Amino acid sequence: MAIFAAARPVENLQARLRVAQAMFADLTLDGEQATLPCPAAAQHSEQDRRPSAKLYLSGAPTLTCFHNSCRSELERLNRDLRKRVWEAEAGHGVELQQHIPAAPRVSSQPSAAQRKARWANLGARVLRQALELYPLDPADLWESSPFYLTHKPEDDFRLFMRTLWQPQDVVWCGETRDSGAPKHAANFRTAAAWAELEKAPGPLTCPFVFKSGAHSRSKETALARRHWVMESDNLSQGQAASVFWWVKERLQLPLRAVVHSGNKSIHAWFAVPGLEQTEELNEVMAVAGMDLKVLKTISIPVRLPGWQRQDKGKMMQALLYLDPQACEL
Repeated sequence: MAIFAAARPVENLQARLRVAQAMFADLTLDGEQATLPCPAAAQHSEQDRRPSAKLYLSGAPTLTCFHNSCRSELERLNRDLRKRVWEAEAGHGVELQQHIPAAPRVSSQPSAAQRKARWANLGARVLRQALELYPLDPADLWESSPFYLTHKPEDDFRLFMRTLWQPQDVVWCGETRDSGAPKHAANFRTAAAWAELEKAPGPLTCPFVFKSGAHSRSKETALARRHWVMESDNLSQGQAASVFWWVKERLQLPLRAVVHSGNKSIHAWFAVPGLEQTEELNEVMAVAGMDLKVLKTISIPVRLPGWQRQDKGKMMQALLYLDPQACEL
């Protein structure tokens, strides 16, 4: 059964023009371009009423201005413009189907090679869409966070435990090898118990909850996956942020938190997809640049916010984005 539909839409200049006219006033059209007063003119250092902005309708629709002081506002407007254009041209583009009808009967199942080719095609389309529709960087995630993250990053650990978990959830924290022997039972505590500590107990945690008395991150002791975590060592932080936002917006999957690893990667904590096609979704997102092991593996450790690394420049692992409402389990 297919979980994605509709390829990239055909460029429609008239649809794009209608979107632009609804967003911006005083457009003067010249072919596939338009001039207009800058929508963020209030941020200009020198006020004037000349048409200082230009709108390019072909390709990735882009609004530009020769002033620099309005750049951040124009970036926000461009993200909104591209999203509206995409929806005007294609409705929903490539989108996850929440209720998928049964596939017609076929004489044979797709081969492994056919499935792999399909995943590769879909993953490439996801990445292309994400970068075009949502050209973000980590600062955009911080600014978009529903919870205003102005506290000290050392406090992120307790906030993380109190927000992303139920108090009674047994959560693992520690170093990679702090699992597998009875002496590691202390690394498996309830979220409420972890939240009582003054500082983070280690650099890593896990998106699964475990049985009471567990001392191993194993299939036998895991009770349930609480979160679906995505991270990439191949994409830049900005590219990864774009893919995270694509999943949030296009798949309507609640984004609960984003954690900066204190190094080169950022990690997104999503609600768990409620689909039978999780395997296909994992493979597609892996082609789009995400780490497949992190998507699939029960025992995989991921970075815990609030911990100061002892390597890689001793940077802090910190929250970039937190949505308490999306964390309601």
